[in-house]
Amino acid sequence: MENKKVIAIIVCVLMLVMSVVGCSKDAEDQGDKPPDGSISAEGSHNHNDHGIDYEAAFAAFAPDTIMINTGDLTVTWAELFFYIRGNINEVFSYLGGLPDWDEEIAEDTTFADFVLLNSSADVIEARVIESGAAYLGVTLSDEDVQGIVEYFYSLTERFGGEEEFLELIWEEDGCSSRELFDRLVGLSRLVDAIFYELYGENGELVTDEDIIDHVDGDGYLMAKHILRLHSTDDDDSDTARTEIEEIWGLLNEYEGDEFEYFFDELMFEYSEDSGLAMSPQGYLFQYGDMVREFFDAAVDLEIGQFSEIVETSYGYHIILRIPIDVDSVPSSGYITNDTRTLRETVMISMFNSRLVSWRNDMEIEYTDAFESIDLAEIFAICDHDD
Repeated sequence: MENKKVIAIIVCVLMLVMSVVGCSKDAEDQGDKPPDGSISAEGSHNHNDHGIDYEAAFAAFAPDTIMINTGDLTVTWAELFFYIRGNINEVFSYLGGLPDWDEEIAEDTTFADFVLLNSSADVIEARVIESGAAYLGVTLSDEDVQGIVEYFYSLTERFGGEEEFLELIWEEDGCSSRELFDRLVGLSRLVDAIFYELYGENGELVTDEDIIDHVDGDGYLMAKHILRLHSTDDDDSDTARTEIEEIWGLLNEYEGDEFEYFFDELMFEYSEDSGLAMSPQGYLFQYGDMVREFFDAAVDLEIGQFSEIVETSYGYHIILRIPIDVDSVPSSGYITNDTRTLRETVMISMFNSRLVSWRNDMEIEYTDAFESIDLAEIFAICDHDD
């Protein structure tokens, strides 16, 4: 499983990696950088499509200024600025532009307040992951560390050299140093390591019973069905009804010990369900995922029981209620293009609950430097075109 792709809470961490990999433009020389590889706020100014001079904004504080203390871990201005950049990009994409920094978007909350609030929350979540890993005794393996190094140098080759690549990730995302790049990429790998520790490589440490217990009350059902579609002929004959009655008769007459196997044989031979190839194991669904008549009939069945003939707007169904397969994708996922299985969805929920617990136990201290941040002022003085 590629857990980092499905953990919503660390999406911001991956913005850097995803944008760099998808970037096609060459890095442009924006001036010299200090020997340590960090990006200098001096030299030429970088104006992007937003019309914001980010280098001037970045110069508001020294990069290593501590903004937030979280136990033994700290957040510097350089890291916070990366998340500020990310949140600005998100808002810009959503609105198609930037509102006035002082504009109120909620009571006593300006656009600048909103960006800073979300950015600080994002960077704190990164610290929650790191502190949670320390609590579990989870660290990056030597292979992970080497992988980060190799990944960095593969990208520097792609984009013309280390200096050019560092300039590129500054221009695109506000990542101001190699050290920050490594930490961000390492964070996504750390999430994978935590997942492996808590749930196993493929979720094998979470039992089917754990999954079922976790979703108890969410109303999940699972069923197979045989469907004969309504006839499209203009005559009054209802051949679909006749056909489904014959199939129902075969099911009703069956006296063997492998009823579901027999049902499957008839289903694959006679069902006209267009989704059968995608979900041959049956449908995992909740209220609202199926037409009302189908759902109501399934709810009334015991596991292993099949229904009377059920008519819907599609045609005629015979429904077999089956136990929940936790490694199936819920039907709603196919609509939203979310192909996570129920097991994966539950593990994510468990993981997010664990993060909330770690976050609640974490002592957060905002420094005087953080309290002095005024994004409206910082960006107002550089929101211009030369």
